[in-house]
Amino acid sequence: MNSFIDINILYENEEQIGFTHELYQEYFAAEELRTLFSLDHDFLAKYVDDKNWLEVIILFNGLVDGMEAVKAIARTNPLVAAFAVND
Repeated sequence: MNSFIDINILYENEEQIGFTHELYQEYFAAEELRTLFSLDHDFLAKYVDDKNWLEVIILFNGLVDGMEAVKAIARTNPLVAAFAVND
């Protein structure tokens, strides 16, 4: 964890540890979605309709190969799938 603090991905104060920018948090969440997606394509339905997850879903789509992610996203929300493809 100290290496992430040293390169300014994380910050630490007396009360908390956090990401220095929201994009870092979204990227690591997208990486975790990629891992989970490899185990179960249907789990994405829980996140696709939540606007707080939109950037994570878009980043996630950029991390996976092929169209399987877009198809899984589109089954729940075609508009989010379109954002993911166009971004």
